[in-house]
Amino acid sequence: MAEQRPYPSDLSDARWELIEPVLTAAMIQVEMIDLMSHRLTGESTPIWRDT
Repeated sequence: MAEQRPYPSDLSDARWELIEPVLTAAMIQVEMIDLMSHRLTGESTPIWRDT
């Protein structure tokens, strides 16, 4: 199998180290919003995501 070349938009390991904590924090925030929305409304997905 041929070696896979990276896409021009791929991040280097050094840049990924800088952005990973920010993305992880954002994903945690989204999960918290989903959980709170579910507890308040009983729906599994917030309505604003349906659009």
